[in-house]
Amino acid sequence: LWFPWKAGGQWYLFRILEERGVMAGAVVKPEKLLTDYKKNGQSLVDEVVYMSESKDVLTETHIGLEGFPVAQALLEYDYFESGNGRYMVTAGGSDYGDFYLTAMVHYGQAAFAMGYFQLLLTVMTVICVGIICFQGIFFNRKIIAPMRIAVKGMEQVQNGDLTVHIEAVRVFNEFHIVYKTFNAMVDEIRCLKINVYEEKLLRKQTTLQYLSLQMNPHFFVNSINVVSRLVESG
Repeated sequence: LWFPWKAGGQWYLFRILEERGVMAGAVVKPEKLLTDYKKNGQSLVDEVVYMSESKDVLTETHIGLEGFPVAQALLEYDYFESGNGRYMVTAGGSDYGDFYLTAMVHYGQAAFAMGYFQLLLTVMTVICVGIICFQGIFFNRKIIAPMRIAVKGMEQVQNGDLTVHIEAVRVFNEFHIVYKTFNAMVDEIRCLKINVYEEKLLRKQTTLQYLSLQMNPHFFVNSINVVSRLVESG
Protein backbone atom coordinates (compact mmCIF):
# COMPACT_ATOMS: atom_id res chain seq x y z
CA LEU A 1 0.00 0.00 0.00
CA TRP A 2 0.94 3.64 -0.47
CA PHE A 3 1.27 5.89 2.58
CA PRO A 4 1.24 9.70 2.91
CA TRP A 5 4.57 11.14 4.06
CA LYS A 6 5.52 14.79 4.59
CA ALA A 7 9.05 16.01 4.00
CA GLY A 8 10.26 19.59 3.73
CA GLY A 9 6.71 20.94 3.91
CA GLN A 10 5.69 18.81 0.91
CA TRP A 11 3.46 15.76 0.96
CA TYR A 12 4.44 12.58 -0.88
CA LEU A 13 3.03 9.12 -1.36
CA PHE A 14 5.58 6.40 -0.77
CA ARG A 15 5.71 2.65 -0.87
CA ILE A 16 8.40 0.18 0.22
CA LEU A 17 8.59 -3.39 -1.04
CA GLU A 18 10.82 -6.21 0.11
CA GLU A 19 11.64 -9.00 -2.31
CA ARG A 20 14.19 -11.70 -1.36
CA GLY A 21 15.93 -9.49 1.11
CA VAL A 22 16.06 -6.54 -1.26
CA MET A 23 14.23 -3.36 -0.26
CA ALA A 24 12.79 -1.14 -2.99
CA GLY A 25 10.89 2.06 -2.54
CA ALA A 26 8.97 4.54 -4.64
CA VAL A 27 7.90 8.12 -4.00
CA VAL A 28 5.41 10.21 -6.00
CA LYS A 29 3.86 13.60 -5.57
CA PRO A 30 0.04 13.46 -5.23
CA GLU A 31 -0.27 16.36 -7.68
CA LYS A 32 1.09 14.18 -10.48
CA LEU A 33 -1.78 11.75 -9.97
CA LEU A 34 -4.24 14.57 -10.65
CA THR A 35 -2.51 15.85 -13.80
CA ASP A 36 -4.71 13.97 -16.27
CA TYR A 37 -7.84 14.89 -14.38
CA LYS A 38 -7.00 18.60 -14.33
CA LYS A 39 -6.15 18.53 -18.03
CA ASN A 40 -9.55 17.09 -18.89
CA GLY A 41 -11.26 19.49 -16.53
CA GLN A 42 -14.76 19.38 -15.10
CA SER A 43 -17.02 22.43 -15.34
CA LEU A 44 -19.01 21.52 -12.24
CA VAL A 45 -16.25 20.36 -9.87
CA ASP A 46 -14.27 23.28 -8.36
CA GLU A 47 -11.48 21.33 -6.76
CA VAL A 48 -10.18 17.77 -6.47
CA VAL A 49 -7.60 16.95 -3.79
CA TYR A 50 -6.11 14.02 -1.95
CA MET A 51 -6.61 13.84 1.82
CA SER A 52 -5.28 11.52 4.47
CA GLU A 53 -7.13 9.75 7.24
CA SER A 54 -5.69 12.31 9.66
CA LYS A 55 -7.54 15.08 7.75
CA ASP A 56 -4.39 16.43 6.10
CA VAL A 57 -4.66 17.90 2.60
CA LEU A 58 -1.99 16.24 0.43
CA THR A 59 -2.32 18.44 -2.67
CA GLU A 60 -2.47 22.17 -3.27
CA THR A 61 -5.90 23.79 -3.06
CA HIS A 62 -7.34 27.27 -2.82
CA ILE A 63 -10.05 26.01 -0.48
CA GLY A 64 -9.17 25.59 3.17
CA LEU A 65 -10.00 21.97 3.90
CA GLU A 66 -7.67 21.45 6.84
CA GLY A 67 -9.47 19.55 9.55
CA PHE A 68 -12.41 18.56 7.36
CA PRO A 69 -13.91 15.23 8.58
CA VAL A 70 -13.40 13.29 5.37
CA ALA A 71 -15.02 10.19 6.91
CA GLN A 72 -18.41 11.92 6.73
CA ALA A 73 -18.01 12.63 3.02
CA LEU A 74 -17.26 8.95 2.44
CA LEU A 75 -20.76 8.02 3.55
CA GLU A 76 -22.74 10.78 1.85
CA TYR A 77 -22.51 14.31 0.56
CA ASP A 78 -21.46 16.80 3.18
CA TYR A 79 -21.20 20.59 3.20
CA PHE A 80 -18.14 22.60 4.12
CA GLU A 81 -17.90 26.31 4.88
CA SER A 82 -14.78 28.21 3.87
CA GLY A 83 -13.79 31.78 3.11
CA ASN A 84 -14.75 31.29 -0.54
CA GLY A 85 -18.23 30.13 0.23
CA ARG A 86 -20.11 26.95 0.87
CA TYR A 87 -19.08 23.74 -0.86
CA MET A 88 -20.59 20.33 -1.26
CA VAL A 89 -17.92 17.70 -0.59
CA THR A 90 -17.75 13.99 -1.37
CA ALA A 91 -14.89 11.55 -1.05
CA GLY A 92 -13.86 8.10 -2.15
CA GLY A 93 -11.29 5.85 -0.53
CA SER A 94 -8.39 4.41 -2.50
CA ASP A 95 -7.77 0.69 -2.82
CA TYR A 96 -4.02 1.32 -2.96
CA GLY A 97 -3.38 3.30 0.21
CA ASP A 98 -4.57 5.24 3.21
CA PHE A 99 -5.67 8.34 1.33
CA TYR A 100 -8.88 9.64 -0.22
CA LEU A 101 -9.85 11.44 -3.39
CA THR A 102 -12.02 14.36 -2.35
CA ALA A 103 -14.10 16.46 -4.76
CA MET A 104 -15.63 19.83 -3.96
CA VAL A 105 -18.45 21.63 -5.77
CA HIS A 106 -19.51 25.17 -4.99
CA TYR A 107 -23.02 25.21 -3.58
CA GLY A 108 -24.19 27.74 -6.17
CA GLN A 109 -23.01 25.57 -9.05
CA ALA A 110 -24.53 22.47 -7.49
CA ALA A 111 -27.84 24.28 -7.02
CA PHE A 112 -27.69 25.49 -10.62
CA ALA A 113 -26.99 21.97 -11.87
CA MET A 114 -29.83 20.56 -9.78
CA GLY A 115 -32.13 23.33 -11.01
CA TYR A 116 -31.17 22.49 -14.59
CA PHE A 117 -31.84 18.83 -13.87
CA GLN A 118 -35.24 19.68 -12.39
CA LEU A 119 -36.06 21.79 -15.44
CA LEU A 120 -35.02 18.92 -17.71
CA LEU A 121 -37.08 16.50 -15.63
CA THR A 122 -40.11 18.83 -15.83
CA VAL A 123 -39.76 19.15 -19.60
CA MET A 124 -39.45 15.37 -19.97
CA THR A 125 -42.52 14.89 -17.76
CA VAL A 126 -44.56 17.34 -19.83
CA ILE A 127 -43.44 15.62 -23.04
CA CYS A 128 -44.37 12.19 -21.63
CA VAL A 129 -47.78 13.45 -20.50
CA GLY A 130 -48.35 14.99 -23.94
CA ILE A 131 -47.42 11.74 -25.64
CA ILE A 132 -49.76 9.79 -23.36
CA CYS A 133 -52.62 12.23 -24.04
CA PHE A 134 -51.99 12.08 -27.78
CA GLN A 135 -51.97 8.28 -27.69
CA GLY A 136 -55.20 8.30 -25.67
CA ILE A 137 -56.94 10.59 -28.17
CA PHE A 138 -55.61 8.59 -31.12
CA PHE A 139 -56.68 5.29 -29.52
CA ASN A 140 -60.13 6.66 -28.76
CA ARG A 141 -60.71 8.03 -32.28
CA LYS A 142 -59.24 5.13 -34.23
CA ILE A 143 -60.28 2.13 -32.10
CA ILE A 144 -62.80 2.90 -29.33
CA ALA A 145 -65.12 5.12 -31.41
CA PRO A 146 -65.32 2.68 -34.40
CA MET A 147 -66.03 -0.20 -32.00
CA ARG A 148 -68.86 1.79 -30.39
CA ILE A 149 -70.36 2.48 -33.82
CA ALA A 150 -70.28 -1.24 -34.66
CA VAL A 151 -71.87 -2.17 -31.31
CA LYS A 152 -74.61 0.45 -31.78
CA GLY A 153 -75.41 -0.96 -35.24
CA MET A 154 -75.67 -4.49 -33.82
CA GLU A 155 -78.04 -3.27 -31.10
CA GLN A 156 -80.28 -1.61 -33.72
CA VAL A 157 -80.40 -4.85 -35.73
CA GLN A 158 -81.24 -6.75 -32.55
CA ASN A 159 -84.16 -4.36 -31.99
CA GLY A 160 -85.49 -5.12 -35.49
CA ASP A 161 -84.15 -2.14 -37.42
CA LEU A 162 -82.82 -3.55 -40.71
CA THR A 163 -82.23 -0.16 -42.31
CA VAL A 164 -78.93 0.28 -40.49
CA HIS A 165 -75.94 1.11 -42.67
CA ILE A 166 -72.52 1.98 -41.22
CA GLU A 167 -70.35 4.40 -43.16
CA ALA A 168 -66.61 3.56 -43.10
CA VAL A 169 -65.03 7.03 -42.85
CA ARG A 170 -61.41 7.53 -41.71
CA VAL A 171 -61.03 4.15 -40.04
CA PHE A 172 -58.40 1.45 -40.19
CA ASN A 173 -58.70 -1.10 -42.95
CA GLU A 174 -59.75 -3.78 -40.41
CA PHE A 175 -62.76 -1.73 -39.32
CA HIS A 176 -63.56 -0.99 -42.97
CA ILE A 177 -63.78 -4.75 -43.60
CA VAL A 178 -65.95 -5.23 -40.48
CA TYR A 179 -68.34 -2.44 -41.54
CA LYS A 180 -68.57 -3.77 -45.09
CA THR A 181 -69.34 -7.29 -43.85
CA PHE A 182 -71.90 -5.95 -41.37
CA ASN A 183 -73.72 -3.93 -44.05
CA ALA A 184 -73.76 -6.93 -46.42
CA MET A 185 -75.14 -9.14 -43.63
CA VAL A 186 -77.91 -6.65 -42.79
CA ASP A 187 -78.87 -6.35 -46.48
CA GLU A 188 -79.02 -10.12 -46.81
CA ILE A 189 -81.15 -10.45 -43.68
CA ARG A 190 -83.53 -7.78 -45.02
CA CYS A 191 -83.83 -9.55 -48.38
CA LEU A 192 -84.45 -12.91 -46.71
CA LYS A 193 -87.10 -11.38 -44.48
CA ILE A 194 -88.88 -9.84 -47.50
CA ASN A 195 -88.74 -13.14 -49.38
CA VAL A 196 -90.17 -15.02 -46.42
CA TYR A 197 -92.97 -12.46 -46.04
CA GLU A 198 -93.85 -12.66 -49.73
CA GLU A 199 -93.83 -16.45 -49.59
CA LYS A 200 -96.21 -16.43 -46.63
CA LEU A 201 -98.50 -13.96 -48.42
CA LEU A 202 -98.51 -16.13 -51.54
CA ARG A 203 -99.43 -19.17 -49.46
CA LYS A 204 -102.36 -17.31 -47.92
CA GLN A 205 -103.60 -16.19 -51.31
CA THR A 206 -103.34 -19.73 -52.67
CA THR A 207 -105.30 -21.07 -49.70
CA LEU A 208 -108.06 -18.50 -50.18
CA GLN A 209 -108.33 -19.31 -53.88
CA TYR A 210 -108.57 -23.01 -53.10
CA LEU A 211 -111.34 -22.42 -50.56
CA SER A 212 -113.13 -20.18 -53.04
CA LEU A 213 -113.06 -22.89 -55.70
CA GLN A 214 -114.46 -25.38 -53.21
CA MET A 215 -117.26 -23.06 -52.15
CA ASN A 216 -118.53 -22.06 -55.64
CA PRO A 217 -119.93 -25.51 -56.78
CA HIS A 218 -121.71 -26.03 -53.50
CA PHE A 219 -123.28 -22.60 -53.81
CA PHE A 220 -124.72 -23.35 -57.29
CA VAL A 221 -126.02 -26.77 -56.24
CA ASN A 222 -127.71 -25.35 -53.16
CA SER A 223 -129.28 -22.58 -55.21
CA ILE A 224 -130.73 -25.07 -57.73
CA ASN A 225 -132.12 -27.22 -54.93
CA VAL A 226 -133.81 -24.22 -53.35
CA VAL A 227 -135.41 -23.19 -56.70
CA SER A 228 -136.53 -26.76 -57.30
CA ARG A 229 -138.19 -27.00 -53.93
CA LEU A 230 -139.95 -23.68 -54.48
CA VAL A 231 -141.32 -24.89 -57.83
CA GLU A 232 -142.53 -28.15 -56.33
CA SER A 233 -144.21 -26.38 -53.47
CA GLY A 234 -145.75 -23.76 -55.79
